[in-house]
Amino acid sequence: MNRLAIMSYLFAPVVLLLAALAGCGHTTIAAGSHDTHEVEDDVELATIMGEMQRHSMKLGYAINAQNQRLAEFYLHEVEETLEEIKAVREHDGLPIGHIAGVIVNPALPPLDNAIEAGDWTAANKAYQGLIEACNNCHTATQHEFIVILPATGTPPFNQKF
Repeated sequence: MNRLAIMSYLFAPVVLLLAALAGCGHTTIAAGSHDTHEVEDDVELATIMGEMQRHSMKLGYAINAQNQRLAEFYLHEVEETLEEIKAVREHDGLPIGHIAGVIVNPALPPLDNAIEAGDWTAANKAYQGLIEACNNCHTATQHEFIVILPATGTPPFNQKF
């Protein structure tokens, strides 16, 4: 067998597997506005939501520690992750991105203002509002069984807050 035939024989199953997997996704995400045309890619929504949970938990610990710079950093990460979620047009037949934008976006400005002002009482209240918005979004998208709690107790991270 020549080298080309061997390569074809070895890589054909891989190509077929990748082609089959490409059609298995059920979440579509719109490409960024920098593209000249709309493209859909499969995305694992649970991975993005896991990032949101981690960033929001760390935000809570930063607020509890009254660490303004760290709270600003994690609020920015929450905002960026929300943008990723908002780009998800559909997941399991629901317009997840639109719903998340409508429910969660309004919780961010009061939190941003409180952190910027160093008003930790208002920041804690606004943080509770963010967590409530996340849970309301889960309910609205038929995922009420996913309940997010505010960051409390000793942080489980090897990080100083």
